[in-house]
Amino acid sequence: MKVYKLIIAVFYFLLVGSAHAQIITTVAGNGMGGGPLGDGGAATAARLGLLASIAFDTTGNMYIADGNNHRIRKVDVATNIITTIAGTGVAGYNGDGILATNAQLNVPAYIAVDRLNHLYICEGGNVRIRKVDLNTGLISTFLGTGILGYSPDGTLATAANISTGIIALDTSNNLYFVDSGAGAYIRKVGITGMLETVGGIGVVGYSGNGGPATNAKIQAGGVCANRRGDIYFTDRSASIRKIDIITGIVTRVAGTGDSIETPYIDGIAATATHIGAFNVAVDDSNNLYIADFRNQRIEKVGTDGIIHSIAETGASGFSGDNNPATAAQISYPEGVALDECNNVYVVDFNNKRIRKITYPHTPTVTISAVTTTAIGSTVTINANISGAGRHYSIKWYNKGVLFNTTSVPTVSYTKTMVADSITAKVFGCSDSSLSQQLVVWDTHLGVGSVGQGGVSVFPNPVRDVLYVSGVRESARYVVSEITGRQVLCGAFQPGDNGVNVTSLSSGVYLLQLQYVNGERVVYKVMKE
Repeated sequence: MKVYKLIIAVFYFLLVGSAHAQIITTVAGNGMGGGPLGDGGAATAARLGLLASIAFDTTGNMYIADGNNHRIRKVDVATNIITTIAGTGVAGYNGDGILATNAQLNVPAYIAVDRLNHLYICEGGNVRIRKVDLNTGLISTFLGTGILGYSPDGTLATAANISTGIIALDTSNNLYFVDSGAGAYIRKVGITGMLETVGGIGVVGYSGNGGPATNAKIQAGGVCANRRGDIYFTDRSASIRKIDIITGIVTRVAGTGDSIETPYIDGIAATATHIGAFNVAVDDSNNLYIADFRNQRIEKVGTDGIIHSIAETGASGFSGDNNPATAAQISYPEGVALDECNNVYVVDFNNKRIRKITYPHTPTVTISAVTTTAIGSTVTINANISGAGRHYSIKWYNKGVLFNTTSVPTVSYTKTMVADSITAKVFGCSDSSLSQQLVVWDTHLGVGSVGQGGVSVFPNPVRDVLYVSGVRESARYVVSEITGRQVLCGAFQPGDNGVNVTSLSSGVYLLQLQYVNGERVVYKVMKE
């Protein structure tokens, strides 16, 4: 019995390890901070300074806040070439309304990109959040006056004194930021351009779970928002809390809130005492990813409330590229971010690198439409797609023949055949398998014992012999699959006839009568 238990235990850990082990690579930075930056070359050969934040635009380009080089760097998604898109490399402030590459920045630590391709930069030295239009390249001040301080709710963002930290955006392009020095507030700038407090009372502490976030004491660090708009933030680095966007209620989702050092262990997130979170990110399925600065790990909290490490050894260092992330060393991870395919990116602070943990995704697609309509009518087919990211293409097939390619989950076509067999395949983060076929029948084609022209087809469904009665003259018959592949054929005499279908597999077939005068009549037959 002990042997069996041991085998089961080993199998379990192998299974869990396999499920959690994703490949880690370096995508930017060579580990050195000084000297030539490497703009115009491969991102992996570039030198990066003090790193805390990365972000992605709508096409997948990556942006890096290169703090002590006073620049924002861009890694092109297609070429992996790195360039500077904001900052001159000289700390300072020389105005707005100019090209971002001519603008001085001062310790740009945290960044975010909205869905309109605006890049937001939190500058600790200039006490501002700047905005770069990635389409025009122009820079402006979005929030702050350059004076450290606090301004009440309702203040216009550009007239507000702030003390800002990590920033984040939701899918509606509202910007959230940690305000007032030690993180006593989480505040928002929405479409009105006015300040609004969404969490905190201005007193550093830990309280208020289960009540309004605006009545809670907080000490926020990192912040992010999910697709629904709920806000997650690290609190005293020992817990992750959530503000429900609808109710405004704050709850604890990971960590106890007690800043004590205990050994790391996978388990229930809400009772974990080891968490030393610097920043947090959330994927499309509401799984959380924690940059655990204290424990040298990236941890994932699933929707089941279980926490486990996805990049770890627990020892500060650099190792493990092109191998499972769970065997890799990282050193004081300050940031974590996700691309549109939910691959995880790590700001590996001490190693002066950006690391990527690749999650292989297999998109899925199901299709739906009306299943009967008249020949000559327009048929619209809708696809339900998951796991493909925000940018994908769909190839649409009728009986295996490509008839359209779209970048939206719908297609229309004109029906010309008795039975159409529609399938679709998605090309996104990776390629899906072919969808299950959808058959669209002609309205005039039915299942039953009586067909057109006084001909009876029975029994239907059929197991062995299909009887065709009332054939008015000699005719050829063809039995085919709905994909069009012919499986049986022969001749009918006037009167009653039979077709042995024992050899056919279960499914739907078409029986076509072809008269000498060119008339064709089609019947749908179900084979048991």
